[in-house]
Amino acid sequence: MELSILLGQVFGVYMLVCGAAMLMRKSELSQAVKEFTQSKADMLFFGSAVLLFGLFIVLQHNIWDGTWRVIVTIFGWAALGKGLSFMLFPSFLKNLSKMFTKANVYTFAGVLWIILGGYLVAQTFPF
Repeated sequence: MELSILLGQVFGVYMLVCGAAMLMRKSELSQAVKEFTQSKADMLFFGSAVLLFGLFIVLQHNIWDGTWRVIVTIFGWAALGKGLSFMLFPSFLKNLSKMFTKANVYTFAGVLWIILGGYLVAQTFPF
């Protein structure tokens, strides 16, 4: 199986599930973000894992061809940036995370992720 298709399928399903969770569990997610940012160890471990994941995607799938594959590439670059941010600027992210205590942020993000995830699923699964 081509790497782009596999990553598109995995990210598409992941985004659909996460988008649904953002819409259905706003208060629990808001509380989880508050608790997560209180632990420096959790933030460092998460940052290193996401950095590693982002590096893998960027190094193996840096495709800018104007198709759905660009979403996978952007996902990789975003993970790389997020991992670096968690490892290098945890205080900034802790302050930024306060934005994720508002329900409308989860509504917007949830709808966006469902749209992008649905698009990736439609493009990568043989229906």
